[in-house]
Amino acid sequence: MKFYNILTVATIVILVAFFDNVHADSQAQEQCRQLHHVDIDPSGTKFLNNNCRLNCNIHGQIYGHNINEGRTCMIGQTNYVCQNGECVGHNRQHVGHIDIELISASLYEKANAYATVCIMNNSLPISLPIQDRRNCVSCSTHVKENTNYPVWNEVCVGSSNYLFVSDSRVTTEVWDHHGSNNNVFLGGVTLTIDQLVNHGDNHRQINLAMAGGHNPGQLSTRITWTQRT
Repeated sequence: MKFYNILTVATIVILVAFFDNVHADSQAQEQCRQLHHVDIDPSGTKFLNNNCRLNCNIHGQIYGHNINEGRTCMIGQTNYVCQNGECVGHNRQHVGHIDIELISASLYEKANAYATVCIMNNSLPISLPIQDRRNCVSCSTHVKENTNYPVWNEVCVGSSNYLFVSDSRVTTEVWDHHGSNNNVFLGGVTLTIDQLVNHGDNHRQINLAMAGGHNPGQLSTRITWTQRT
């Protein structure tokens, strides 16, 4: 009887693990379909590195994606976060939350203006406008129509759910809204949290010159870095 009970428990554990893997694989396949808009080969399509990386098998070729950037990735270890597709540990003194308030802009020409934010959990340089936002923690404002001086006063919702390293990069872009796939990039700004803190601008309203776009101007924002203790 004892042997039977042990065997039953072992069988249940194996079945639970099996169904967990099946569920994880189906989630990976669905996420890959959303990314690539094609059918996915289940073989080799899976999550890796504590769900920090997603491999998609398309016609026999594996496409890798870094996912869950900035999210904790090791159960019970809040100082382990996904960074560049790896589950890595950071000194708690250098991990924290980023909160962003998009205040307003001053544009040289009138526009149906809205702003978008991309927070990346690294300090790698980028080009504006951002072409691939899959590794961004993103948010955007409402559209302010036909104005040189859009005022949003909107907080970036959702970024508080993530942990970021202190050299994370924050990029804000301002766009002229004309409908799906027809929006015009007006300009943007990008900086790292280390740059913000070193200049003494943490939690202060700052005015930044926009660059790289059709209609340059100035952006006003407030970025708050809260170090995790």
